[in-house]
Amino acid sequence: MKKTLPFVIFLFSSIVQADFNSAIQNYQDGKFKAAFDEFLTMAETGEKQSQFNLGVMYFQGQHVEKDINQAYAWLKLATESETSKQSEKNAFERVKSKIENLQQAEKAYLALATQFSTQVLIERLYPELVDTKNGKSFHAVPLKIVNPKYPRKASYSGTQGWVRYKFDVDKLGVPRNIQLLESFPDNVFVRASQKAILKWQFKPALNNDGVAIGQKNVTYKMEFRLSKSAGLELKEGVFEEQLEQAINGDPNAQFNIGYYEKKLRVTEGKENPNDWFLKAAIQGHPIAQLELGESLIYGQGCEQDKAKGIEWLTRAAHNGQSDARQLLSSVASRINTLESHQKAIDYLKDIKHLTAPTQLSLAWMLAISPFEKISDPSKSLDIVDKMSSKIFTDDITLYEIKAAAYAALGNFKKAVNLQEDALEEAEDREADTESIKAHLASYQKKQKWF
Repeated sequence: MKKTLPFVIFLFSSIVQADFNSAIQNYQDGKFKAAFDEFLTMAETGEKQSQFNLGVMYFQGQHVEKDINQAYAWLKLATESETSKQSEKNAFERVKSKIENLQQAEKAYLALATQFSTQVLIERLYPELVDTKNGKSFHAVPLKIVNPKYPRKASYSGTQGWVRYKFDVDKLGVPRNIQLLESFPDNVFVRASQKAILKWQFKPALNNDGVAIGQKNVTYKMEFRLSKSAGLELKEGVFEEQLEQAINGDPNAQFNIGYYEKKLRVTEGKENPNDWFLKAAIQGHPIAQLELGESLIYGQGCEQDKAKGIEWLTRAAHNGQSDARQLLSSVASRINTLESHQKAIDYLKDIKHLTAPTQLSLAWMLAISPFEKISDPSKSLDIVDKMSSKIFTDDITLYEIKAAAYAALGNFKKAVNLQEDALEEAEDREADTESIKAHLASYQKKQKWF
């Protein structure tokens, strides 16, 4: 007969984590050590259900020796949240009533609270929010626009829709590494939008000295709608309904408000998505943790802080988010140590479908890694050759990766030809060519720049 944890019925919802499910399954199967270890890993990241379950296991003496003080400590930590359910609070009160020395129990609680309480988590990992209308915005600001051609079939049929892209903006304001995120309906407007966006120029980000710099992972949404038709907006009342629930502490609604603002700019910059992602993230919402981590990594809507970003991404990865693992892999691939490059590969284990940015990061690393254990330029070439032009648009980057891979293989003639192709493409698009020329000069001397 399957075992169940006493006191409460677990509240499964769309935000319940994959690792949490694994821990519950191990508990039900009587694998208490495995369950305890998984709950502990998540509890130390501030995840409340896992903190509660540790308290239960200490109270029951499952895997660990029965310890009512530790049970009290973990249960109190788990139920101090405003969103804690009454059934959970009742369970804590039952344990509290059995405490013989409340002073010792409180001491055990304080020892945990100084490390794993929600307040400590917020203070240590709180993003420094900024005005989302400035250079740290989530969205790219176009300066030069070439209107896309409305597809004839879509026009005749009265079809309207949108496409949304994520891309980098170089220091000259040219969009690079363009990745298709969403298209509706299907691929009706993809080709027309790709042709147009390659000719656009965007406002580049500025550093603290006011000098233009490159900016990564910004988004732009392009709408295709016929004249006199309404814009593409949320259904009336949805935002207001979700906002009320978010204010009352619902983590799903908090995430939704952040998501609506980040993707649709519902309030036109009045709400900072990270503020809502943080509220949901500290309650264990894995996608909010992913979004917050990404914002911190790239400095979107907040000051850039990679250390905090990695912590939030690690929490999201523990909670089953494969996209978080992919972003962690991309970050690790850019740190030039064997340990970090090995981590970049380990993060991707068992992930069947890699995003375009992850494929690029992996291809770059395999091409230029100085470590024999990691280096695999042939695989790098294979990844690039298989990338879909519909999902990823930037021949400059693809040429550069291939050139680096051939240089790693000792074929500098091929590397020079591909790097010249990259330079020609960059010049045609009036993109930044500084590093492209430097790499070309190295290949011409039969030298690797990496």
